[in-house]
Amino acid sequence: MYGTIMRAKIKAGQQDAFRRYAQEQGSPSDASGWVSSEFAVEDKDPNRIVGIIRFKDKDSYVKNAKAPQTNDNYNQMLKFLEGPPE
Repeated sequence: MYGTIMRAKIKAGQQDAFRRYAQEQGSPSDASGWVSSEFAVEDKDPNRIVGIIRFKDKDSYVKNAKAPQTNDNYNQMLKFLEGPPE
């Protein structure tokens, strides 16, 4: 198993829009080795999220990370966030 754990702060008033965006993204069907993507809201601050994106192995993860669509999706996600994810 290999992947990313990220934390970010959603812009005020963008929680529902981000949730819809994440659901619309669904699974990267063209990403061989993708296992799951999950997002959760922090108890202390409902504007902060934690995301876990998992792949079966490092090779699958790296291949997906290099795909142009992945960069496009990342840039779209940034529109909902106060800054880049940690």
